[in-house]
Amino acid sequence: MVLGIILAVMCFNFYGYGWVVGWSPLVLGIVGVIMAIFGILENLFYSRVRIRLMRELERMAIKIPTCSKCGKQIPQGNYTFCPFCGSPLTPPPP
Repeated sequence: MVLGIILAVMCFNFYGYGWVVGWSPLVLGIVGVIMAIFGILENLFYSRVRIRLMRELERMAIKIPTCSKCGKQIPQGNYTFCPFCGSPLTPPPP
């Protein structure tokens, strides 16, 4: 996407100077605009896929219990009080 935008801007700028090296700058500018459009569409499509995959990963992640008062991670075991600060621990919501 960014490469297409750069190509389009450069070629449209060179068009006025009569810069000709095989391809017309106007044609290269149009190709750059097309590349930028496809890049934007690809980004929109894959952003939805990326968001869906991130939500799946969040659901699969292991939730490590932390103390609501001191914020430290609670080691494995049956604790009713935080072993670090002594505040009562509430059971995790279902």
